[in-house]
Amino acid sequence: MSNSDKIQPDNIKAFHFESFSECIYRFEVSKNGHRFLFSCQAGQEKELLHQLTVLASDTDCVLDWFDVAVFSHQMGKRLAHQLEELFDCE
Repeated sequence: MSNSDKIQPDNIKAFHFESFSECIYRFEVSKNGHRFLFSCQAGQEKELLHQLTVLASDTDCVLDWFDVAVFSHQMGKRLAHQLEELFDCE
């Protein structure tokens, strides 16, 4: 598999929505002409990652384990950034 077949960090876009008392995260992933849109409520990130691993296990799906690792890394960076903003005392 070539590098162009793998999800690059700039191919993952994270969106953060808040409505009433809910906080919803949306992640858009583009790979090989396919577009995936995943969403979860705050606190449900673990379940979303589990579903991504299920997709990576499916040989008919273009997402693979490397893609899930990149996605997980990007999600972690996004959550870390939000925590920094939340606890920023400046």
